[in-house]
Amino acid sequence: MLQAFKFNADKELLREQRIVRVGLIQNSIALPTTTPFLDQKKAIFQKLKPIIDATGASGVNILSLKVSQNTINCR
Repeated sequence: MLQAFKFNADKELLREQRIVRVGLIQNSIALPTTTPFLDQKKAIFQKLKPIIDATGASGVNILSLKVSQNTINCR
């Protein structure tokens, strides 16, 4: 799901106005947590690459990534 919001601010007197675009991505894990870590990492990167590329094409200046998962498997 893609959503957009706009926040207005008072005009600054000492510097030029600038637009800051912030991207927030929350995604789920790509493989089960029992899968070796490096495989999980690679799968998440493959899943997120097109999304990250789209944020760059949209002019996002700041990008925050959040992975949500139900369980954590630490060995």
